[in-house]
Amino acid sequence: MINEQVEEVSIESKDSLQSYEQSLLYSNEEKHSQQVLETIKQEYSQVQAAYLE
Repeated sequence: MINEQVEEVSIESKDSLQSYEQSLLYSNEEKHSQQVLETIKQEYSQVQAAYLE
């Protein structure tokens, strides 16, 4: 009886840990895509400036 309850709890904690890891991954990907976007903007403005000269 007690063993079954322990298994249920461990499954729940695994699920919450996985969702936590996924949210961390998601926020890291979001930061990364922001960085990529900034880099593209910078390169684009450099190309634009070079083209206008």
